[in-house]
Amino acid sequence: CKVGVVFTPIAPGPASGRFSISDDQGTQVATLDGDGIVGAKVLLNPSFLNFASIVTGSISTPQSITVSNTGGVPISLLTPSVSGPFRVTTSQCGSALAAGAGCSVGVVFAPIAKGTASGTFSISNDAGTQTAPLSGTGVVGTSILLVPSSMNFGNVFLGVISAVQYLTISNLGVSSIALR
Repeated sequence: CKVGVVFTPIAPGPASGRFSISDDQGTQVATLDGDGIVGAKVLLNPSFLNFASIVTGSISTPQSITVSNTGGVPISLLTPSVSGPFRVTTSQCGSALAAGAGCSVGVVFAPIAKGTASGTFSISNDAGTQTAPLSGTGVVGTSILLVPSSMNFGNVFLGVISAVQYLTISNLGVSSIALR
């Protein structure tokens, strides 16, 4: 007859035990040994990236996400990706990551429209797919507002200077402007 024996470790490290069975000849013993290891576990740090306000059409300063294998076995990695108006600029992550090791991925925000933008950083591996939310705000670099937007001087005789009307010029952007 065959008896199935399994090992289910509850803590990392070596473990030993015995399998014993008694018959009319006495007790028969088999020693059991195993090593509990922590499987693949991947963490992202930070768990999200929030970019400052960036002028549309420009690119932010890179921010980094560290991918860490906190498990006890090496893992295979796929290429990191982002969604939305974000870009991966650098990746020190190869196709594998040793147990206890980490690698860094650089991400930038490149808004194409004014307003709040969101996206997701993703990296797939033996432990699944880890994600980190990305956010930023696109702003218009230079935006001039004229108030009022039109002026009517009415009927003015030739050669006569009209009454003065005032126009307010406002810079609604985040960059300085030169008026010409």
